[in-house]
Amino acid sequence: MFWQDGSLQPLCIHSLTQWMRNMETVEEFAPKLETPDGATIAFFVACSRRMMGWQVKTLAHQAGVSVSSIERIERGVTVSPEVLDRVAAALKQKPGAFTQPRVRLSKEEALKHLEAQAAPWLESVELKVAPLRKAAQLRRMAEQLLLLVDGSGLGEDFGERIDGVKEWFELLQHCINGPVTDLSEMKGRKRSLYGRILSTVTGIERDAHAVALAGTYVAEGLYNDGARLTVPVAVLSFRPLSGDPGARKRTHLYAPRQIEINKILAAWLAEDG
Repeated sequence: MFWQDGSLQPLCIHSLTQWMRNMETVEEFAPKLETPDGATIAFFVACSRRMMGWQVKTLAHQAGVSVSSIERIERGVTVSPEVLDRVAAALKQKPGAFTQPRVRLSKEEALKHLEAQAAPWLESVELKVAPLRKAAQLRRMAEQLLLLVDGSGLGEDFGERIDGVKEWFELLQHCINGPVTDLSEMKGRKRSLYGRILSTVTGIERDAHAVALAGTYVAEGLYNDGARLTVPVAVLSFRPLSGDPGARKRTHLYAPRQIEINKILAAWLAEDG
């Protein structure tokens, strides 16, 4: 209505033209949003799948997509956003990890991001593991100074049974490393303990649909006063097969490179109290 007499029309047209020019300048320098390209997604999916020990059909089953869809993704071929979102979820990625537009990181930002992602791995050590099935494995584990048992993936329902495994191990450690008064009696006790522990572990595996992976390694123990010592460690990790179908074939796990001794001692004292 202000343009009826023509008095404001030139001013408005000039202002609109100037605003559009300013917007062009802003868009020129504004960060551009991009979705991950096919080659990047292909590399990530294939690398993640192999690290988890999954076959193509395993990832397809976990994601609820076809085998051909996984094969297309790993070749860098375009698939639907719905398929990408399903695969991302199966690989424990955030929603939209493969489909949501984002600002491309600079080289410096990408390096910082990689360093942050790699930090937990740098603080860990790789150890060989195998399903716990033999008495020789138990004997080797009982000879270590410390036992780390991870049953966090099984849920609270298995808490008491996991604690029971720890108690059996403590008794086995005492039997193997304690003073020997009767050699024949000690051998009988060890055989009995081996059977009880293996039976308990097998029962948890069956009821939780999981696999128990065991191994040993050497960690660095740290005291509050800065003192350090070498700590032989045994590891027993229960891996639910529902979320980790390749766990039975896994040959390596990652465990803490450093262990805070004072926290462990405090936990032991609290349990004894």
